[in-house]
Amino acid sequence: MKKKHILSLFLLAPIVLFFAGPRPSPDLTIRRTSLPNKPGDLDDFLRESESKVSNIIDGAEKTIVWADPVRKERTPLSIVYLHGFSATRQEVAPLSDVVASRLGGNLFYTRLRGHGQKGGSALGTVSVNDWIQDAVEALEIGKMLGDRVVVVSTSTGSTLSAWLLSDANRSDRVAASIMLSPNFAVKDKNARVALWPWGKQILRTAVGKVHSWSPLNARQKKYWSTVYPIEAIVTMMSLVDVVDELDLETHTVPSLVVYSELDVVISVEKIKEKFPEFGGSRNRMIALETKDESRSHVLAGEIIAPEMTGVLADTICAFLADVGVAGTANSAGETEQQQATGVDQGQARLDDSWTSLADR
Repeated sequence: MKKKHILSLFLLAPIVLFFAGPRPSPDLTIRRTSLPNKPGDLDDFLRESESKVSNIIDGAEKTIVWADPVRKERTPLSIVYLHGFSATRQEVAPLSDVVASRLGGNLFYTRLRGHGQKGGSALGTVSVNDWIQDAVEALEIGKMLGDRVVVVSTSTGSTLSAWLLSDANRSDRVAASIMLSPNFAVKDKNARVALWPWGKQILRTAVGKVHSWSPLNARQKKYWSTVYPIEAIVTMMSLVDVVDELDLETHTVPSLVVYSELDVVISVEKIKEKFPEFGGSRNRMIALETKDESRSHVLAGEIIAPEMTGVLADTICAFLADVGVAGTANSAGETEQQQATGVDQGQARLDDSWTSLADR
């Protein structure tokens, strides 16, 4: 009998050791954001803070696009853009510029820590806390730049946006959220290994110390990190896991979610699962009718999908007008039922525009 107990303990030891192994445990503590008192002083503040970071790619740094570059004053509305994992502010540019221009608002482009630096190795040194701190700073800057804020985000930037705006204290004065291809889960289910005990070590063994992928063109190669340490995937997956555990009923900011059924990066099924969890009654979800998988995640911008920038700008402005945010779009003719269900004329306008442009 004693030998059987010893054998059982011997067999159980590896299992206990496995589950006792290290796993991600993100620190969600928010530190006080130190910003200048006047909007006009933000340029110098950002220039100084970014100068302390090595190897930032030209065009990736944090920056403000002023509605009036001379006066640099607060506007009724401002736009904040949160880019996706491994990307930079060039990701869907000039989509946010077009929207900001139509709304007559200032625009802030952030740079999430570890991103937009030559070589990509910096991505392996950052934490979830770094990124949520960057998101908090971006929103605070947005509030300095405008009386109300519209947050535009792509992919993992939308993961951050969901976390950011699920707190009523932070979402105060946020007029709307625009989520493009939100990352509520990655399509490759094997990526969840990163959240296991010993997940980082398992990934290193299975994949190697770095992950790499092939860009579509020279500008994507310049403005995305196409090679980065495996630790970056662990950080990204940890953030996704944090948001997956959130009660999104507290996310009451009017939200527009745009995605493509052909997206090979994020889980479309998870978007459809999470969308009904959002609080409030002024949310819309639109599926783009895309034809090319390689251009079905980054949905606009000069680098990947230039033909869609104007179409998405129209759709965003139409949504903003529908939820009471000043703009040039006209939503006349929609019924109360369409507003309640989130099925709107924008769906048809967007699908028609995408098909006609893609066929050219």
